[in-house]
Amino acid sequence: MRQFISQSAFFFAALASSQALRSILLAQKTKRGYTAAMIEALSSKNLPPPQFRYSALVKSGPYYKTAGMIALDKDSGKLEPGGAGAETAKILGNLLAALPDFGLSLEDLVSATIYTTRMDQFPDINRAWEAVFEKDSRLPARTSIGVNALPINATVEMEFLFYK
Repeated sequence: MRQFISQSAFFFAALASSQALRSILLAQKTKRGYTAAMIEALSSKNLPPPQFRYSALVKSGPYYKTAGMIALDKDSGKLEPGGAGAETAKILGNLLAALPDFGLSLEDLVSATIYTTRMDQFPDINRAWEAVFEKDSRLPARTSIGVNALPINATVEMEFLFYK
């Protein structure tokens, strides 16, 4: 019986906590809808505008998370030609151009995830990566994933997690 009571107490405490969280979320109404008090959508004039409905970067506490970035030209909105290496260089160039707008630098980068439809061109991806991340710098964790397709026929998509 004692175990049942403590489990019930835990359940009701968790329920109350989730109801309190729901109240906080609903109380944070903005002109774009509901957002949590600690979550903020950010944008930069140095990034291509999103092609669909999403935020380019979201800040939650000390964490900053980008949406998946493909190699779009910020002015024309066109995909960078030239294959996986050129696309990677464009993505990293777009990222570097936008970081000051968010008060971030590569020193704040915790991890990167690379998605590609062309694992056979991974040496080109690595060359573009190495042009940005010097040998003696602190490198972020990195995961690479081969995929069948990416938006608008891109061959590379990257996402980044920062901590500051």
